[in-house]
Amino acid sequence: ASIGEYGTSGSGVSGTVWVTPGAVNGVTLTYQLDGLPLNDTSGGLHIHLITGYGDTDTETCENAETYITDHAYDENQLLDPWATSTWGKDKGASAATGSVSVTSAGTEYLFGLWSLMPVVLHDEAGVRIGCGILHPVSKATIESYPGSGSEVTGTVWVADVTGDGSTTQVMSYHLAGLAPGETSGGLHIHAGKSCDSDEEVGGHFWNLDLVAVDPWGSTAVWSKANGTTSADSRMSSSIYTGYTLHENADHAVVVHAEDGTRVGCGILQYYPNVRGYVRVGVGGARRLSSEDGAARASLRGLAEAGGIALSGNVAGLPAALGATGG
Repeated sequence: ASIGEYGTSGSGVSGTVWVTPGAVNGVTLTYQLDGLPLNDTSGGLHIHLITGYGDTDTETCENAETYITDHAYDENQLLDPWATSTWGKDKGASAATGSVSVTSAGTEYLFGLWSLMPVVLHDEAGVRIGCGILHPVSKATIESYPGSGSEVTGTVWVADVTGDGSTTQVMSYHLAGLAPGETSGGLHIHAGKSCDSDEEVGGHFWNLDLVAVDPWGSTAVWSKANGTTSADSRMSSSIYTGYTLHENADHAVVVHAEDGTRVGCGILQYYPNVRGYVRVGVGGARRLSSEDGAARASLRGLAEAGGIALSGNVAGLPAALGATGG
C-alpha cells in the first residue's frame, strides 16, 4: 500500500506498507514511512474495514472519514488483534522503517483476502494521519535452480504498491539455504515460464518498448547478514519493468548467488483480488474487484423485510457494459 495523508489531516505522511503472510492466520506489516511527527516514537499501524471507494486510491484516502471504519478482524474474536500493532522510531526523527506482526486477525481474513483493504497509520495519540489501499500480489515458491545442486528454498512476493495497473513493482522475500559467506545476490523476474531447465528460464523480463535499460540491476537484490543462511525482507527500491503485475505472472523468479550464479527458481502465481465467494452479513462490508483491478466495488448488507439488502458503490466499469448489470 502506498501511504499518503489520511483525509483532511494535513499530516504530510508518506511511505509504503507491505503485507505478507504471518503465523496463526496473521500477517506481517513491513513499513517505510516519512513525515511522521518528530516528537512521537510510535503509533498504530492497522488494516481497517471500508464501506466504499473513490475512483482512485488517492480519492479514497482523501475521503477516508466517509469510507474507512473500524479495525478489520473476525467479529467472533473477543480481542482486537490490532491493539498492539505499531510503527516505531527514535524521537526527533521523521522516518520509520521496520515491521510488526499480528498473530491472528481471524480466519475470515486469511492472507489473500486483504486486497483493496485500507491501511491506516496513527500518531502516538491515536489520531489517524496516514492511509493507503492494499493491492494484489503474485507469489513464487522457490526451489533449487535446475542443475545447480543448491539448497535454496523459500517464497518471493511481488506487489503493485501503487495500484491502477502500474508497471512498477516491489518484491519481498523469505529465503533459506543461502551461502553463509554471502550478504546479497540478485532477485529477478525472467522471461521463461518454467524452472525445468536453464534454457527454459531464459534471461531478464522487462518491456523493451517502455524501458530502454535492463531494470534488473544492482538494486534488485536480496540481502542478509554475513554468516547466516536465510534472508527475510523486502527490496529497498521498486522496479519499473514496463509490465503490470498480471503481465509478470507465470514468469520465473530467479535467485542469484553473490557472483551471479543462479541458485533458486520459482514461477509467479497471480493472486488477484477477485474472491471465490462473498459473504455479506447484516452491517458487514465486503470488497470485490475485476482480475486486472480496473473495476472494483464494495458491498454492505442491511436488514430489510426479513432479508438482506445489498448497497454499495462500483467504480471502473467499462462503458460498453451498459447502464445495469448483475
